[in-house]
Amino acid sequence: MKQTQTHPEPLHRMSRRIGNTPSVPELTGVSKSVIYAMIKEGKFPPGIKVGRTRVWPASQIAEWQQRMMEEQK
Repeated sequence: MKQTQTHPEPLHRMSRRIGNTPSVPELTGVSKSVIYAMIKEGKFPPGIKVGRTRVWPASQIAEWQQRMMEEQK
């Protein structure tokens, strides 16, 4: 029987995962158009352009989410 992991992944492992443009709204709760507007305003990490798509290391998304939570305090 396989056990499920109950602890969050270490950041060094999480940073290797990459989110692409379609998955980022799902991860952040922010629409794609708002994400691009925030990139233009310098409020969201620009990610990396790969061909016709844009990707973000999961660590950048996690850092942005942490900043947003800290700003809400």
